[in-house]
Parts: sequence; C-alpha cells; structure tokens
Amino acid sequence: MSYTFDDNGMGFQGEADTNGYPIYTDFVIPGDQNVKVTFKFVHSYRCSDQGICIFENGTTPDWSWSPNPTRIAAQYDCEQPVLIGTVDNTGGGTLTFGETYIGEFTYYANDGYCRFITRDLYGNQISSLQINNDLDGEDYRIAFSADNFADGDFLFT
Repeated sequence: MSYTFDDNGMGFQGEADTNGYPIYTDFVIPGDQNVKVTFKFVHSYRCSDQGICIFENGTTPDWSWSPNPTRIAAQYDCEQPVLIGTVDNTGGGTLTFGETYIGEFTYYANDGYCRFITRDLYGNQISSLQINNDLDGEDYRIAFSADNFADGDFLFT
C-alpha cells in the first residue's frame, strides 16, 4: 500500500485488508486519556473503506472486519459506517458515492465505550454508532487506512 500527503490531503493506494494501517501516530496516548478524532473524507469509490483505529501500544494495528482484542476500528464498509471493537461490532447508515463527509470517532477510555458519528458537510447526521468496548486501560496509538480498487487516491482531507 502506498500513501501520499499533498495539498489535497492524505491519499492511499492499495488494499487495506492485505496491507493494514500504513499511517499511525508516532506518539503514545495514556490509557486513561479520552481521544476525539475528527476527519473529512471523500467517499470517492463505492468501497473506498476509509477508516481509523486506536490500537494498543506495542502491537501492530490489525485491519479486519472482525473484533480484535487490541484494536477498535471506525471504518466505512463500502457505503456503511461500522464500528468494530475488541469484542463487538455494529453498523448503520448509508454513504453516497462522490460525496464528502465528516467522521468523528471518540474513545471514552475511563467510561469503557466508543462513539462513531458520520455527518454530511451540512451537519446532517448520517450515522451514530456506539459500542461498550475499551482497551483495558492500555496506552494506545491512532492509525489510518483506506482501500483502493480503482485508479486514484482515496483521500482524507
């Protein structure tokens, strides 16, 4: 998987389920600290599958549509937002090809749950997902990924 950074944003080319999360933070977040990540992205292909995850420091972020005990992922499974936890997963809502959206992932470390909200550029809520999963107080990092089944980058802007 390759990636680019330019005036258009952060772009990915390649397939996430065979290449994982190629971009992740070089800093560690204490396990008892909440985090909120807001990102804008272009749903530029039916299955561009943009997403982020938090993962335990000292592990490799596993890209999968299944729960993983060391990772919590907020992904777009083709046109559907999904939240994949350490034990549970949930999904709902529908994205439209060619539109730009705002994703908001919040991890409430001390309260043991995550929320993933998707809005259109006008602020209309497309999806609001929540799971009661956490990383058991472990320090963590943040990672980014996307799929590319067509020519061109899939962008986080």
